[in-house]
Amino acid sequence: MIKDSLRYFRIKFFKYLFKNQKEFKVTNKSCLIIAPHPDDEIFGCGGLIITKQKSNAEIYILYLTNGEESLKNIDKNEIIQNRKKAIDCVIEKLKLKNENIIFFNLPDGNIPRKDNQDFKTIIENLKLLVINKQIKEIYVPYFLEGWSDHIAAYEMGKQLKKLNKDLDLFFYWVWSLYYLNFKFLKEIEWNKFKILNIKKILKYKKELIKCYLNIKTSNGMPYVGNLPKTFLRIFDFNFEIYIKG
Repeated sequence: MIKDSLRYFRIKFFKYLFKNQKEFKVTNKSCLIIAPHPDDEIFGCGGLIITKQKSNAEIYILYLTNGEESLKNIDKNEIIQNRKKAIDCVIEKLKLKNENIIFFNLPDGNIPRKDNQDFKTIIENLKLLVINKQIKEIYVPYFLEGWSDHIAAYEMGKQLKKLNKDLDLFFYWVWSLYYLNFKFLKEIEWNKFKILNIKKILKYKKELIKCYLNIKTSNGMPYVGNLPKTFLRIFDFNFEIYIKG
């Protein structure tokens, strides 16, 4: 309890530190949001998606995994089925096109990293996706996320940018603020750090988050897993963080 309280006070300090950063400008360019698991796209980019949707931008969401490892004592197929129900809820609320929702069905908790041969195959598939869908912007989690699958997505974004200089690459935060410690501050690219103000659409974003939190097992556990309360409180903040890659 004390550790959790200290973490939240640290997060509140960082919130104060971040509030005067430059504003992130949302464009109407076509974009691909790469989510390691179903829910990352809303926790990290819900405000961005809402804003882009209003400008009629073409939005593609790629789920790298189905999030089947979120609960250890529940059948994996049951988890996948219900996490996809949550995705359907998000699609309906945002009025996204079903054909713009893509699944790679990679193993949850074991997405290949950049030194793995399978990583190269994933990059080839992503290159084709970017070309075929004429995608101009890519959003991936930041390297401070703390989870291997999130770091793998970060590495994918870096590799795609390396192969296609015309792509605009942005890093979004899901767990980074939760895990952020003072020693990591010097590693943040502050000259590329920007804040998207979502005050006017925060309520809408919270409704999207509920799509994931409200679908539960028979014993009342959300299929997304037992997320820490301090983590969830981060999404009461009226901003999202983006860093240009």
